[in-house]
Amino acid sequence: MQICILLTIKKSNGGGESQPKCEIRLFNAVLAKGVEYGHIHLISGVDLPLIPTTGINQFMNEHPDTEFIECIYKKRYEHRLRCHHFFLNGRKTPFLLNYLRRCIVGLELLLGVDRLKNSGYQFMYGANWVSLTLNAVKTIVEDFPNIEKHLKYTSCSDESYKQMILHRAGTFNISDKGNLRYVIFPKGAQSPYVLTEEFYEDILHSNCLFARKFSETESKGLINKLLSF
Repeated sequence: MQICILLTIKKSNGGGESQPKCEIRLFNAVLAKGVEYGHIHLISGVDLPLIPTTGINQFMNEHPDTEFIECIYKKRYEHRLRCHHFFLNGRKTPFLLNYLRRCIVGLELLLGVDRLKNSGYQFMYGANWVSLTLNAVKTIVEDFPNIEKHLKYTSCSDESYKQMILHRAGTFNISDKGNLRYVIFPKGAQSPYVLTEEFYEDILHSNCLFARKFSETESKGLINKLLSF
């Protein structure tokens, strides 16, 4: 295993336009290694692999040309990139500024504002955590400068830009199994459940390769069970 530490740290706000830039920086670091990886996994610090590395590698070797990414179209989420989302600062946006942002978005929807019109990209979305082939990552990195200008003042663009680039390319095999991540969201919540032992049986039967999110304290019992499975 090779560990690459990026010494220059840049602040990234969850859901803001800085997060795609952070991901591209990570992808570039991988590509700079010059290694012909089969798949590249984008995971967070609160993720946990559910099977040994050998099992993950074997699964990926059996699907060498498949992109494990959620790539969905839903009209109700188009406003994330169609409209201007000013004042966003992750989950720290003050209530009044967030209310004003929503009012502006509502007005732009009434006026038919569409920032993606004539951009060449169709709105798509899905979880930002993915397992992609080397070719897919190269395509995303190469096309990012073209889509980047459409990401300013948007919401949750980290959950769209990869999907939109791959969809426009039209040459990639997107898996119908999604991104192989076990994640459970409470109804209407922006953040998933912290996984505990009550999710153990469900995780075992999920056929997923990774799960999130875990807490060093709350998930301790579950982590021990998974590591001993």
